[in-house]
Amino acid sequence: MNTKFRVQLHAMSEAEILDLVPPRVLSSIKAENHNPILKAFVVGGEGRWDPQLVGIGPVVQNWFKSAIQALANKLKIGTPVYNQHAPTNDDSGRTAIGEIIATAVRKIKEAAAAVAVTYIYPEFEGLKLDVASIEADVMVEGDGRRQDVEDDDILDVTGVALGNSAVNTPAFPGATLLATLQAFAESKRTPGGDEMTLDDLKKAISDGKYRPSDLFDGRALVEDPFIVGHVKEEKSNEFYARKRSESELADKIKKLEDENKAFKDQIQTLSGSALSIKAKDVFKTVLTERPKLNEDKRLSRFIETRFSKDFKPAAEGSLKADIDKFVDAQVTEYQDLFGETKPQRGAGGQEGGQERHGERESESRENDANLEDLKKSSLFPKD
Repeated sequence: MNTKFRVQLHAMSEAEILDLVPPRVLSSIKAENHNPILKAFVVGGEGRWDPQLVGIGPVVQNWFKSAIQALANKLKIGTPVYNQHAPTNDDSGRTAIGEIIATAVRKIKEAAAAVAVTYIYPEFEGLKLDVASIEADVMVEGDGRRQDVEDDDILDVTGVALGNSAVNTPAFPGATLLATLQAFAESKRTPGGDEMTLDDLKKAISDGKYRPSDLFDGRALVEDPFIVGHVKEEKSNEFYARKRSESELADKIKKLEDENKAFKDQIQTLSGSALSIKAKDVFKTVLTERPKLNEDKRLSRFIETRFSKDFKPAAEGSLKADIDKFVDAQVTEYQDLFGETKPQRGAGGQEGGQERHGERESESRENDANLEDLKKSSLFPKD
């Protein structure tokens, strides 16, 4: 909702006005107008206001400190200044009599206030302007007749309207101009042309509101030891700031590399788990292809136990061949371990008692026969 409201103004020194205006802005104005007219106004304050809302009429609003700060932020340098309000906030066809060149938030009577410094164009310097009123887009809830205004409610500031309090009755009694300054006034001379001391010179420069650039050329300024030291300090600060940025970037890269390594390790672990599962299936297939292994239960259990403990799959492409070699190796080891039975101690500690000697010889011949059958069977691949 578009809103217009006038605000009460308070006294402000010329020095305070110049402190608010950026040097580059003032220099740009000085290039076209050597003696510009600057006027400062309070354009919004913390507390209760009774503005006129376009399309609604008079309302009651309570402006919080955050809303005043938002108002100052939205009031940009270059915002147009008009002579009185238009029926709406439409700027079409309106002639600007000046522009905003500085804004700030100041504490006035224990309350936050938004201050705007205006530059009045030369052709309008003769106008009597002592009343200020902002033109802003403010979010309105309900019928808008009573509202608390916060920072999020300030959408945009489209302009500032100035007027004559003799003609335009301000919304607030006693609304006046903060201060008027004609910048770059002529320098003052000491009475009688007496020689000036350094203190006299400083006072004259201060009273005349002169800037260093008004008194010295650019070369003299950049060669001044204070400026040289300040520039070196700024460069040093920039150097260390760049170093901090490089260090922060290196830390971020290290973190990303660590995360990438952890991700790769996780993928490798998952891949190894999947390969181990597949190896078990291929192992079962190999056992199925060698039926003789299952006929000797002790041999098959021996191979299965060794497979579970010792086999480590290397690659999926060679998995079948690797398992075949492993099984062959286990069969060979089994035969080396158990191909011949070892003597057993009989009764009384005598090796191979008479009553079992023939029995062991029979078992030995049977084991030799079994070994020959294993060699002839499909336990070993044939040439």
